[in-house]
Amino acid sequence: MARASRICMASGLRVNVAKPPSAPSLPPHHRQARRATRSERGRQVDWRASPLTNHKEGSLSKVHSWSSSTLSTRHSYIMAEFNWRTINVDALDPESAYNFDLSTLTPAVQPVSTADVQNLSNQIRQLMRGGNAEGALQGALENAPYGADEQGKSIHLSVVTEVLGQIRQAEMTPILQRLHGSEGGSEHCDTLMKYLYKGMSQGAPGSGSTPKNMTPQATGFSQMGGRSFGGEGGGQAMSVFLSWHEKLVEMVGPGSIVRVMSDRRTV
Repeated sequence: MARASRICMASGLRVNVAKPPSAPSLPPHHRQARRATRSERGRQVDWRASPLTNHKEGSLSKVHSWSSSTLSTRHSYIMAEFNWRTINVDALDPESAYNFDLSTLTPAVQPVSTADVQNLSNQIRQLMRGGNAEGALQGALENAPYGADEQGKSIHLSVVTEVLGQIRQAEMTPILQRLHGSEGGSEHCDTLMKYLYKGMSQGAPGSGSTPKNMTPQATGFSQMGGRSFGGEGGGQAMSVFLSWHEKLVEMVGPGSIVRVMSDRRTV
């Protein structure tokens, strides 16, 4: 035991006074328990054991309080580690088009068999052979087979292309005027616009076959990666389509193009 020498001035005596003994040291497990109690009372965080430590970059996420539970700490760790770029935010928005059934935008059409389309094509060709090209065109536009398959639609496109090719350029404007002025004329003009775009997108107009590299679109016509007009005959048909397109736009305006692109009924 260490002793401290003190000098007592009373009576001129030199007195050695022993230092009072220190408190006995606690066992190790008692000291750990006391430190844990102080740490819990002071709401301190051991950052060395925190999951928020970024050992790679050497930076520490500062925690200002220990009032949150372990669940909150794990939640924060998950938020820091999750790749938010993989979340489809449109699926979380109830007003987004992702949560809207697009099939409701497609009008209900009556299914048409390929045999019915073939019979209609024969009747239209009979009108053409009788010299009634205008009646043949109006009949083809009034009975557009929206509910047919691709084969039936291709057959009807071939008939429409033949009818358009039989009408002289000087007769285009008068026929369009009468067609537009008739009952349902605006819809018939839009249908004609669909067939013009469909014919211009085809590889060989009037062939009755669909090109293999054609990509179906959700609009009123189909789109291809590249055009192949099929030689001289295809170039002549393309000239017919462009002439009708010019006359039709002059008659009904560009609004018909917008309606065709937004209409989900395809020809």
